[in-house]
Amino acid sequence: APLAGGNTVTITGTDLLGSTVTIGGEECSAIDINEAGTSLTCMVPEGTDPGAVDVVVTNPTGPTTLTGSYTYVAPPTVTQIAPDNGPLSGGNQIAITGTNLEFATAVEIDGNACTDLDWDADTSTLTCTVPEGTDVGSVSVSVTTPGGSVEAPAAYTYNAAPTITEISPAAGPLEGTNTITITGGPFDETSTVTIGGQECGTVTVAEGGLSLTCVVPPGTDPGAVDVAVTTTSGGTGTSTGGYTYVGEPAVTTIDPDEGPVAGGNTITLTGTDLEFATSVEIGGVACTEFNWDADTSSLTCVVPAGTAPGAVDVSVTTPGGTTTVSGGYTYVGLPAVSTITPDNGPLAGGNQIAITGTNLELATGVTVGGNAC
Repeated sequence: APLAGGNTVTITGTDLLGSTVTIGGEECSAIDINEAGTSLTCMVPEGTDPGAVDVVVTNPTGPTTLTGSYTYVAPPTVTQIAPDNGPLSGGNQIAITGTNLEFATAVEIDGNACTDLDWDADTSTLTCTVPEGTDVGSVSVSVTTPGGSVEAPAAYTYNAAPTITEISPAAGPLEGTNTITITGGPFDETSTVTIGGQECGTVTVAEGGLSLTCVVPPGTDPGAVDVAVTTTSGGTGTSTGGYTYVGEPAVTTIDPDEGPVAGGNTITLTGTDLEFATSVEIGGVACTEFNWDADTSSLTCVVPAGTAPGAVDVSVTTPGGTTTVSGGYTYVGLPAVSTITPDNGPLAGGNQIAITGTNLELATGVTVGGNAC
């Protein structure tokens, strides 16, 4: 208890009736003994120096001594807190150095109890686990011991968790190994970056701590996963579903699968993992105005002009890779008619004619005199 004394202690034992008590050689006053003589209380006298002292209880038959059984404790002081900052979420450990801390009964940070108090005699430090803070900023630290309390104002700082404002690119192949850039911050003292719970490799923080790059780890399944950045000073910031693993695309249908050499018509592609398409090519030429329709789960694009009639490949590229349908689209030239045999017949119709020429094989209609054949 404090060097100033004045506190009450209880001594238990036997045959205490009629006893007097000294603590450190000074009389303990205001003695009160129970009727059974098994317990007494008294007011502790002021001590002269910090440390353990003897307690002597004397009854009519003589004294008994409890050697070094009471300790006078000087008020504590705090000289250093390391680290002196941490995440607002708390949970990190700090070490407090100073004097007279070994009997600490409580440590509070901004008025909230620090848990897991432990005195390390080898290093003469008091350690504890920081509680969650209420606001970002500097707060006081107080230590309470039997010798009194000490408060260190603005001795510990709660830091904000990092924030993620953008991930680019936000999608990539299931096998990973691509590099992404995460912007936000502050990312100084970044300890780990995880994507879908897996650690991102080769993390490089840009000067100023407002962006970082890392190599994406392999995913387990296609789909959106969380991205988390953890710093030693601020804790963890998370972008929920911030990155999407994309499977290799596949095309099952192209409709229509033919059109004029001049292009300009719209086709619809269906398949799997097409929603993140970054390009569509027909015959090696980029398809323009491609668009993903979530309602129909299909990809549409405007066909570019071809160079000649005939079948060409259709390729779709996504962050998950590229798929190619060989001969998946056919450019059709303008039809030309060279002969009609026979070139006459009865007004009643019903007879057959043979038309020869070029680019007739994909005919969708023939009219004679404006009437459908």
